[in-house]
Amino acid sequence: MRTFSEIAGNGWSSSFGYDNDRHYHLHSPNNSFRNSNPDFDFEHTTNSLGFVGPMPEKVKIVFLGDSFVEGVGAASPDSSCPKLLQDILGMKYFDMRTEVLNFGVGGSDVIYATKYLRDSTVRFAPDLVILMYNNSDVFDIIQRGGKERFREDGTTRYRSGPWFLPLFRYSHLVRLIVVNGFQYDAELLIPNSEVPAEIEWSWGQAIASGIEAKQICDEMGADFLFVLMPFWTELTNQRAEVSKQFSYMSEALEGAGVPTLNLYDSMSQFINHDNFTYYSWWKHDGQFKRTGYQLMAGIVADSEPVWSLYSVPHPHIGELLKD
Repeated sequence: MRTFSEIAGNGWSSSFGYDNDRHYHLHSPNNSFRNSNPDFDFEHTTNSLGFVGPMPEKVKIVFLGDSFVEGVGAASPDSSCPKLLQDILGMKYFDMRTEVLNFGVGGSDVIYATKYLRDSTVRFAPDLVILMYNNSDVFDIIQRGGKERFREDGTTRYRSGPWFLPLFRYSHLVRLIVVNGFQYDAELLIPNSEVPAEIEWSWGQAIASGIEAKQICDEMGADFLFVLMPFWTELTNQRAEVSKQFSYMSEALEGAGVPTLNLYDSMSQFINHDNFTYYSWWKHDGQFKRTGYQLMAGIVADSEPVWSLYSVPHPHIGELLKD
């Protein structure tokens, strides 16, 4: 019995009980590292802030999120969603130069991203902040907790895990007993009966983060967009379930005055069970390829909060997705 992390070739992992000597989840600055698993192996470099890609000369848009923003699965930062968004807006349709700063870092979640937005993003004076959410945030928030994870002394402490966590990690027999005997969820390590309530609580935490992020942007004079991104598996096997969840979150956010873009609505028109391998890595990892990130970038570029930055005609999404 293997977890998703083990299937992806990254070994066993859990956020329960994790301690960090700082609030921020970042790569080392000015460093090189490899994004690798059985599906792909690419080398990336970080800038002086600890994010992938070069430092911008003139920031207009800040893009926050996890590995799907960072560009894991892309051959280079030039194939990440933020960079492809910059290419669409800054090179193909406008005379002016558009900068998109990639603040995505693998393994983060919207609560962390909102914390970084409040503490560190204001110095870049962005015109627009984009925060991307996906269902890995659900599991991350359940294991890590909400804003209480950030301690006043500058350190971070995630929620404590179950007592059998060390045994579960190393013994597949214990996994069978816990999952099949005690009826625990194999990924969340909580009783199956508690999973629906925990997931709903996690959604509430994500929605609250979106509302807070919008307030932060209002304070700094920037526009804001909360983006809901589906996995390729959710576009092929769980369409009705994910559509319902994303619609619920969109309604809650928009009801609170938060501009929201539901990528499921548009991506489901392009990605299906017959063609998903064109857009994503699929044997082990759930990340998108450049083609998948290009699709996302085109849809984001077509959204009203992005286009409202420019006094130009608004082309159809089909034009934006052309090479």
